[in-house]
Amino acid sequence: MGEWSGYVCGSVCVSLAVLLAVMQFIGGIWCFIEFRRKWRSVPELWTIDWLDIVHRVEREFRVMLSAADFEGWAVEARLGLTAGKLWELITAKHKQTGIEVTTNGWERLVVLLSEALNVKVSRINPNSRLYTDLGMGNSDP
Repeated sequence: MGEWSGYVCGSVCVSLAVLLAVMQFIGGIWCFIEFRRKWRSVPELWTIDWLDIVHRVEREFRVMLSAADFEGWAVEARLGLTAGKLWELITAKHKQTGIEVTTNGWERLVVLLSEALNVKVSRINPNSRLYTDLGMGNSDP
């Protein structure tokens, strides 16, 4: 009986490991397709962290960010994107759609960036550059 249960448990563990590997592969393909579809014209923003930030901003502030929002920017400006510039873009989109900007919106963005980039809230200010200062795109925590 002991051999049989060990075999079953081992088979289940191997099956779960294979399933997780397949899901990770499919997730990677999905992320690549999402980048190509939505962000083709601004390759400087092709990071998993950026996709996470965009998803969180859309969910939290109910605004849609797209590559068109950044196409008029110089490459250096996109690479030097700051938390303050991102907040300006969010508030501009709110004004375009007629949504009222909340008084605690900046604080919500700071928490959102802190969670997405795994940095302390105290490190984030309007001049914090997402790539250079906050580590967007770095795989090291």
